[in-house]
Amino acid sequence: MKSKYLYIAAAVAFLVFAVVEFTRPHNITAAVLDAIAGAIFLFLGVGPRRRA
Repeated sequence: MKSKYLYIAAAVAFLVFAVVEFTRPHNITAAVLDAIAGAIFLFLGVGPRRRA
C-alpha cells in the first residue's frame, strides 16, 4: 500500500518539474521526459493492483 502513495508522489513531483522546466528557460526536452516519467509513475500508482 505504501508503494501506491510513493508512486503518486513521484508522479506529482515529475509533473511539477515538467511544468517548471517548460516555463523557464523553455527546456522542452527535459519537460517532455519529465512528463513521460510522471505519466509512468501515475499509471503505476493508480493502475490495477496485482494479486500476490
